[in-house]
Amino acid sequence: MPSEQARLERELERPVRVWEVLVLHERLTVRQTEHILSGLGRFSDTDEDASMLGRVLIEVGYANSEQVQSALIRQSQE
Repeated sequence: MPSEQARLERELERPVRVWEVLVLHERLTVRQTEHILSGLGRFSDTDEDASMLGRVLIEVGYANSEQVQSALIRQSQE
């Protein structure tokens, strides 16, 4: 049975984002995701903003560094 991440990638026709991996694995809620992404949206839409996501999640206490690293590893493996 394909993983949820693989199913989502096929459905979206793109790789999943790290925040999507965290939501899929119940490490982050949709509400927390919206809060963080709306804050990042105040800046320019660049790769730099995307790379800040993990640091912001840790800073506000929504995830710890181990959870972010684990999500990044899962994201790269599927």
